[in-house]
Amino acid sequence: MYKILNKNTILNTTTNTNIPIDVNNTDYQDYLKWSENNNQAQKDKTYKEIVFELNTAIINLLDIKAAEKNYTNVLSLTSYINSTNSVWKSEAEKFTKWRDEVYLYAYDIYLKIEKNNITEVNVSDFVKNAPKLVW
Repeated sequence: MYKILNKNTILNTTTNTNIPIDVNNTDYQDYLKWSENNNQAQKDKTYKEIVFELNTAIINLLDIKAAEKNYTNVLSLTSYINSTNSVWKSEAEKFTKWRDEVYLYAYDIYLKIEKNNITEVNVSDFVKNAPKLVW
């Protein structure tokens, strides 16, 4: 597989070697043959694409955690923050505090992505390293 690094270089992701875009280079010729078979090199994701992907993972994480206490989703659970039922109110307060911690964690990651021009993020690691909810 290949990944376009910039207008002058392609990365062979199998061998982890850079290939200059040069018709005389045999590795580049191999890439051209590979691409002629309707294969497409990976392109870097944009900042917006990465943030969208991570936001989707956060929403899924929040909904899964809400379901642990039999709430329909994050909106249902957080709606109990002013409940007169002390159990539901407590769950909503803990959840809301945790939700805020998750988004603070995410925004910190977003800043690092933008500042360092990161184009690839492991979503599983992102979720695994997110703050944990202790009911």
